[in-house]
Amino acid sequence: MKPAIFAFAILALGSSPTFAEDGCKTIGEAARSIMQSRQQNADMSGMIAMAEKQPDAEARAMVKKMVIEAYSKPGFATESNQARAVAEFSNEYQLACYKSAG
Repeated sequence: MKPAIFAFAILALGSSPTFAEDGCKTIGEAARSIMQSRQQNADMSGMIAMAEKQPDAEARAMVKKMVIEAYSKPGFATESNQARAVAEFSNEYQLACYKSAG
């Protein structure tokens, strides 16, 4: 799925009482999608352009931050290393979310 879809979902869930559960999962899915694109050598400028199309400033900033962070990490050639990088990136964002949610 596209990061744009996830970013919108992140904002929609922000006011929900189950944000920690649903929102952090959604953030993890967004991070997973972005890192998968990075591991497949998707064009970074295209990913940033997608982030810039977000109508909401918070979503735009979050997706852009995820893209920049994903492209700051190495891309891998083997599927097992790519899968590990994707899982670690997703888990980093989920961990930060759950910590901030309390």
